[in-house]
Amino acid sequence: MSNNSLYIPPLIVLLLWFGNTRAQDIESVVKSDPIKINGSVSASTTYYNALGIDNRRPPFYWTINANLNISLFGVVSAPFSLQFSPQGNQFNYPYQQLQPFNKMGISPKYKAFTVHLGYRSMNFSRYTYSGNSFYGAGVEVAPKASKWRAQAFFGRLARALNETQNNNAAGITLYDRWAWGTKIGYGTGKHKAELILFKGWDNQNSLILTERAAENPAKENVSLGINTKTTVLKNITLNVEYAISAFTTDASAEKTTLSGFNYAGGFGGLYQPRASSQFNSAINASLNYQHSLFNTAITYRRVDPEYQTLGIPFLNNDMEDITANVSWRMFKNTVNISTNGGFQRNNLSDEQLGRTVRLIGGVTANYAASDQLNINAGYSNFNTSTVRTRIELLDSLEYYQVTTTANAGANYRFGGDSAAHAIMLMGNYQTANDIQENSSELYNGNLNYSYSHVPSGLALNAGINANINSFQGLDNFGWGPIVGISRAFFNKALRTSLNAAYLKYANAGTPVNHTINTTMNLNYRLKKKHSFGLTAAYITKEDFQGGQSFSEYRGSLKYGYSF
Repeated sequence: MSNNSLYIPPLIVLLLWFGNTRAQDIESVVKSDPIKINGSVSASTTYYNALGIDNRRPPFYWTINANLNISLFGVVSAPFSLQFSPQGNQFNYPYQQLQPFNKMGISPKYKAFTVHLGYRSMNFSRYTYSGNSFYGAGVEVAPKASKWRAQAFFGRLARALNETQNNNAAGITLYDRWAWGTKIGYGTGKHKAELILFKGWDNQNSLILTERAAENPAKENVSLGINTKTTVLKNITLNVEYAISAFTTDASAEKTTLSGFNYAGGFGGLYQPRASSQFNSAINASLNYQHSLFNTAITYRRVDPEYQTLGIPFLNNDMEDITANVSWRMFKNTVNISTNGGFQRNNLSDEQLGRTVRLIGGVTANYAASDQLNINAGYSNFNTSTVRTRIELLDSLEYYQVTTTANAGANYRFGGDSAAHAIMLMGNYQTANDIQENSSELYNGNLNYSYSHVPSGLALNAGINANINSFQGLDNFGWGPIVGISRAFFNKALRTSLNAAYLKYANAGTPVNHTINTTMNLNYRLKKKHSFGLTAAYITKEDFQGGQSFSEYRGSLKYGYSF
């Protein structure tokens, strides 16, 4: 099959009649409204200006958002969403066509069927397809009376982008990227399994190729995933997620035949192996035990080096780890404790110069001393070591670091239903040491008091933050107060708030800089359907050691209508 063909598998067509549904109650349909529309529409405009530095965003821009749900005779439900902004064609952003600002999509639902049209997203699994939106069509089938369920989609993941197109100063080349995928599941909550098939490819004819385009050739990928969950015993559950991915980094490379993988390596004709093709796998398995007083789990994860799929924007690979955790409750559930530990390593193929091994351990505890007082604490320790795994005529490589984190906090509430007070105290400590005797320490603490008067809608808060960052004997100390006030008027139709924060930094006792940040908000609701919002913000930073001082102004107006 050609890399550029828009192949739609027969399974997607079959999903249109897949499922077991029952006849609708005719009387309830007749009595329902023929068409019922509800949702919300909002529009906003923003002003921005900076003094002392270059503007970090356009001075003016506006957006329109709409979220609608159309119901037909109480049977068909069609959610609809729209996002629009003319700034999508003006931002000098290399990937603007991958993530356009102007989007529209609808997902009508009828009984067990859900159809996705336009800009939509679906989630198959963490190692095949997830977190990536498509422009096209999708369908989900989930009959209530059946153990079977299915999902499928076909669409474009990204638009083509030539090197000099739309102010593409970075000179990035991107192809039209297409994909389709199917997911079939069977089973109940205790025992279920899912089979996933995903294919993605770049259309090589979507660009005017230049010499620089060779730096980013067209890609192709097929991923197969299996997810299972089973209850082994009454309280023991086993979850396994496994995936294999065939990935071609250059779709124009020479075709190849892998010995022993003529059919399986091509996924039954869906994939053509090439000289730049790679076959990798990923697995995540966990064994969980639940008891009335405690829970425990063991998790194993391994992602092969260079494992990737076009269905996931970003994925960490070349890692293997095993972790275990135990949590329990005691003293009539007033004390909750959770512990975890394990290790992680990389360089699974021994092709890199060094390998990093991390030992992980931690414990958290929460004590509900009374209805008013709650105390929590935590401790974690991470050991990271790197050693050379290949012998070459280079200097020796060895690295070791220990990172320790501890935190504690208390929250005390008092007062009645009409007037409530709260005091919160929190502290955090972190230290890191390595084999070269480099050490750093970070201390952070904050104390906050809040008061709320329910009948009048008045709320006050005041606090202070402080932190110390110490590295190689140099201390950087920062502190500052935070204050805020909010009040509701006209039977809570108008809500106002004003917040201010001040932060000052000093290094070894010498002032470095200070920052002042203030924000004002006004929100008014009219007849429960109309809402108006005004936000104004001002931030200024003054550098005492000749650095760059600046000020920024932000303001926005927003109108919303709900129906």
